[in-house]
Amino acid sequence: AAYGFAAQHAFGESAILVQVATPLLVQAPLALFIGLLGQYLLERRRGQRISDAINYYLPDDIARDLAQDRFDTAKLNKVVFSTCLATDMAGFSTVSEQLPPGELAVYLNDYFETLAAPLKKYGVHVTEFRADAIMCAWTADQPSPEPRRQALLAALEAGEAIKDFKRRHPTAEGKLRIGLEAGTVYVGHAGGGGRFVYSIVGDSANTASRVEGLNKHVGTQILATGDVVEGFDDLLMRYLGAFQFVGKTEAMPIYEVLAPLDRATPGQLALCDRYAAAIANYEAGDCQAAAEVLEQILTEFPDDGPTRFLLQHCKRATAEPQAGMEPGIIRMDAK
Repeated sequence: AAYGFAAQHAFGESAILVQVATPLLVQAPLALFIGLLGQYLLERRRGQRISDAINYYLPDDIARDLAQDRFDTAKLNKVVFSTCLATDMAGFSTVSEQLPPGELAVYLNDYFETLAAPLKKYGVHVTEFRADAIMCAWTADQPSPEPRRQALLAALEAGEAIKDFKRRHPTAEGKLRIGLEAGTVYVGHAGGGGRFVYSIVGDSANTASRVEGLNKHVGTQILATGDVVEGFDDLLMRYLGAFQFVGKTEAMPIYEVLAPLDRATPGQLALCDRYAAAIANYEAGDCQAAAEVLEQILTEFPDDGPTRFLLQHCKRATAEPQAGMEPGIIRMDAK
């Protein structure tokens, strides 16, 4: 309007002819369009940066909804069927004592990045970092074998990935312990005082942590409950017995997850067959026969942790029988 008035004034007062049609009918709309397009692209880039930032802390679908202003509380907080996978780093206290805080942070981030790669590859839905541990979950609206399979494959690949971590950190102990359990959990924000984390809450998550902790007692790397491994005949798994954890009222079957069946070694296959005979004797209440088989196994596999653990348990049960205890149950007295 100002330009049109100025052009009219110049023509009327001084007979100066100024272009009016082109600036007002072409250049102005074009400039407006370019400005709006630039603003749109700027806002889009800003939204993408926000989405990327949120994605560091929340699952992909929720981060995308928040960035696009489609906030759905029902989707953010829900109870779902899941397979929970808990990990822990053996010897972290020693490592944290030896490294300065800055170097320890680099060490931990490399460790987490190593484990996060196979978890993400197999489509983990929720990942929560807790000090030197990880709690994550594959979720589904209804019980399904797919979350269980993905979690098992991720656990096996994480066990292989930790070998690369040890090569990068040769002085580190670098042992990995993994526990898996399936069931319903709550996934959503938890906290207070205006500060929240996106967390996994429920007995299944707690049990996964207990199963993970069992690794340090039996000398294994990957353990899973019977609910997780049921129906997967293409994986080599060793049944270790029915364990009752501290604070739990019922025992649950625990399996060591060793390898995909087509990649299992002859030694692993032989060990599983021999151990099956020992655990069958133990669950039948014949600890002496189980101990004899276990001692034979140790002559061929002297470093096998589950064999040593069960042998000690059989000897203790034979020497100190406890009245009222159900035969075949392995009761843990420590977490």
